[in-house]
Amino acid sequence: MDMPSRGPTPTPFDPRPRPVVAVDMSKTKPREPDPGTWLLNKIDIREQGLTCQIEQTQAQIDALTTRLRELQVSQGILVETEPGLFAQPHP
Repeated sequence: MDMPSRGPTPTPFDPRPRPVVAVDMSKTKPREPDPGTWLLNKIDIREQGLTCQIEQTQAQIDALTTRLRELQVSQGILVETEPGLFAQPHP
């Protein structure tokens, strides 16, 4: 049985245009980084991430400390004025 033809087979002197294919003509491999440099880069990236987390955590601690002080002041005002409220005559 004959196989169905998928078109004419190209010959070496086929005048039809062929698709252009990009080919890397350089035979050299891209230079891989030194293992020590790679490790230092990973450490630097991790250190930057930790520094950012430390800054965010410190900002949160500062905000919570400020809020705690505000609540302590509010509580102090309430404790100091509570006896005075009951001692005053009612209208």
